[in-house]
Amino acid sequence: MKQFFLKNIVLSIVVVLTLAASIVLCVFIGQSNSMISSAMSEIEENREVVENINRVRKPNSVKTSEDLIQEDIKFLENKTALVYRHFGRPYRSALLAFIRNIASTSELKEIPEGYADDSFKFVAKPVDKDEDAETDEPSEDVEEAKPEAPTEEELKVFNPSKKLVVVKTDESSMRAMLGEIYKEMHVEVENDSDSFVIPDNVLEERYAIFAAFVQKLTEAPEEVNSANAEEFKKAALDKLQKAFAIFRDEVQTTTQEKVTNNVAKQMFLDSLGIPRLMRKLDCKNYIDSLYNSYAASNLIPGLPTDPDDESDRVRKLRDFIYNRLNPSVAPPPEMVIPVFRNFQIKEDLITRMNDAHVRKLNTLTPDYFYGSSPDGDPDSAILVFTYTIELQSTLDEINAFIDLLHTAYKDNRVYVLRNLKFTVDSSYITEANTAVRRHIYDLEEEKIRKEKEDEDPETSAENAEENKRLKKQTDANGNIIEVVDVLPTEPSHPDYGRVLLGEKRDEVTCTLVVDYYLYRGDNLVPDK
Repeated sequence: MKQFFLKNIVLSIVVVLTLAASIVLCVFIGQSNSMISSAMSEIEENREVVENINRVRKPNSVKTSEDLIQEDIKFLENKTALVYRHFGRPYRSALLAFIRNIASTSELKEIPEGYADDSFKFVAKPVDKDEDAETDEPSEDVEEAKPEAPTEEELKVFNPSKKLVVVKTDESSMRAMLGEIYKEMHVEVENDSDSFVIPDNVLEERYAIFAAFVQKLTEAPEEVNSANAEEFKKAALDKLQKAFAIFRDEVQTTTQEKVTNNVAKQMFLDSLGIPRLMRKLDCKNYIDSLYNSYAASNLIPGLPTDPDDESDRVRKLRDFIYNRLNPSVAPPPEMVIPVFRNFQIKEDLITRMNDAHVRKLNTLTPDYFYGSSPDGDPDSAILVFTYTIELQSTLDEINAFIDLLHTAYKDNRVYVLRNLKFTVDSSYITEANTAVRRHIYDLEEEKIRKEKEDEDPETSAENAEENKRLKKQTDANGNIIEVVDVLPTEPSHPDYGRVLLGEKRDEVTCTLVVDYYLYRGDNLVPDK
């Protein structure tokens, strides 16, 4: 046997390796079978657990399943509504600040002079008297009911000793409450035609609705003892008035219109779904007041300020304010709501241009004054207002303006940039091309000079001195100045990387086509 292995040593080695590999494989197979058996056993155990759970827990009834589906639908609708409220809600940030302030546990600042308003005055709840009830004074023997001690829950929302009053609400609840009040108080105008009609008392009705909403919002919640209900309402009205003053100041930052209490009320109702509306003559006064406000300022970028250019200044102001409007005629009723919407957009665009330091606004033109529907439906929940804008500024400033449009959703406005075009004066292109060609020529000359210096060391030293002499000249005062006639190729040189093409960025003209999206699907009032 030994001789056999020695004569067939290669075969022997192969046989030994094969046996070793077989043993290893057998071990692996054994381990795999063990793992498979364990897994199958675990699956069986889990299957029994699931079957037991299914036996104990009956499947939902059809009614329960329907309720759960409706809850999911409601949840999705609420989330969708929150997204849509970023589309064309310029006063929403101020509204949310108002809600935070009335629900805060801290005292607000005092009401500024001129901000007091009768809408926030306390109105005692009328007492229902029974006609058959005796009107005699109560007997002295009858003890008056003493108010109960405040509970821990009541002290969280009303504590007179700590001047604490908390009005808890949210945006959706306020919209629902206002909707009910509007249904009760709004009086429809009889109209035989299909044209849009503005009632003569539209503003008085809106102010009355606002006052009723304030009174309703300040009613004592369940946590407050009935004996403290009136005291709670008085304190809540005071807090609402202070929060409303803050709302008024915040919306003032969005417009050049003078925001009085009555104007702020209209904006407040607008933020909750009742679009701003007024009579034709009042709307014309609103437009004229904006013209006077912008005429007294330099907010429009590049507006001429030289007295010699007064006619050009007036032309640009009139184009900005009265574009698509007749300055001498009050707008027809159906244009009143679009007037407010267009000015909201134009004023916001001007603000963002100033924030980006845009140098000159050439044109700002609405393509369709009433807004258009993205799906062609005139009753669409979404309106799109398209503007063509021509600016003249640096590339950096125009880029900054575009960035502000992209981030406008943070202020509950949504812009979509549809088209962008840059143009420059032809002479600028010629100058830039000349500079580039000259630079290339200088580099070639420098290369040839260095090659000659390498061939003739004596000439190299003479050329170096000559170059120093040529690079030194004198200015008007006789001072020696350095002159660099060839752009450096070394990154360490201070002139390395100097701009040749695009240096005159203030001559760039940019034309933008911008879409502004507005959602009106949850408005409480028809607005067409």
